[in-house]
Amino acid sequence: ARAGMILPGPRVSLKAILDTYADELEAQGGSDAPRLRRLNARILGFFGEHKPAPLGKDDLLALRKWVLSDTSSVGDLYRRACVVIRTAHRRAGLPPPDAPPLRIERRGRRVLGPEETRALLAALPWGSPERAVAEIMVLTAGRLREVLRLRAGDVEGAILRMRSFKGKEVAVRDHPITPRLRAVLASVLPPDSPPERHVILLNGRPPKEEASFRKRLLRASERAGIVPPVGGLAWLRNAALTALVEGGAPIEVVSRIAGHASVKTTERHYDRAVLWKERIAAAEMLAETLGAVDGKKNAP
Repeated sequence: ARAGMILPGPRVSLKAILDTYADELEAQGGSDAPRLRRLNARILGFFGEHKPAPLGKDDLLALRKWVLSDTSSVGDLYRRACVVIRTAHRRAGLPPPDAPPLRIERRGRRVLGPEETRALLAALPWGSPERAVAEIMVLTAGRLREVLRLRAGDVEGAILRMRSFKGKEVAVRDHPITPRLRAVLASVLPPDSPPERHVILLNGRPPKEEASFRKRLLRASERAGIVPPVGGLAWLRNAALTALVEGGAPIEVVSRIAGHASVKTTERHYDRAVLWKERIAAAEMLAETLGAVDGKKNAP
C-alpha cells in the first residue's frame, strides 16, 4: 500500500481521508496544499469532523443544497469540493461517491414565462433590494448594471434616466415613470434623498454585481416552486423585451426602450418571437396538406 494510505474500515472518517490527501500533497511540495486545507475545512464545516466515510450520492446532494442556499458561492465551491472528496476517497482506497451535477440557470440563459415571472416577483419581499431591482428591470427592460447604477438624481419628475456604459461612452435614454414604477422607486428611495444617493442599497451599500442577490433569488425560487432555481436577473431584460415584441409593440419602439444602437440589433435578437404561436399553427396547417401519416402507407 502507498505510504500514508488509509485502508477501508468501519471507523474511517471523512476528516481522516481529507487530511491524508492534504498531507500527501504537502509532502510532494505542492503549492496548493494550503488552499486544499482551507477547502477541507469548509467541507468539514458542513459534514462535521466525525462524518464516516465513504460518502454517498445523498451526501453530495445535501452538500449541493447547502452551497446553493447558504453560501455566496456561484457553484465553484461545490465543484471543487466534489473533486477533492472523490480524489480523497480514491487515494484512501474507498469507492468515490457519484457527484450530482450542479444545475442552476444564470447569466440570462433561461427566460421564465409570465406566470413564473409573476410568481418569482411575488416571492420577493416588497421593499427589498432584490424586489426593487427585479421590478425595475421588468418595467424598463433595463440592464442589470444600469439599474444598479441608478441614483436619486436620475428620477426627474415623470422621467427615469437610464445610463449604459460602453467603454468611455455613456448613452442616456429616458424612460417614462408609470404609477407602478413610481411605487417601486418609493419603496426603496426615501423622500428628499440627495441626488448622489444610489436607488438600490444592499446592507447600506450599493451592490456591485449580480452575485449580491444570488442567495436571495435562490430562496425566492424555492418559495415560488421554480425548478431549477433562478440564480440571476439578466433574463428579466430579455423577458421584458420579448413580451413587448409578442404583444405587438412596434419594433422601433422596442429598440428605443432596449437602448439598441440600431433596429437591426433588436430584430436580430427579438423579432423572431413575433407571431410565434401563429407561425406554429401555419406550420401545422402546411403539414395537414400532406395528410395523416399512419406509419404504413404514407411513411417513406
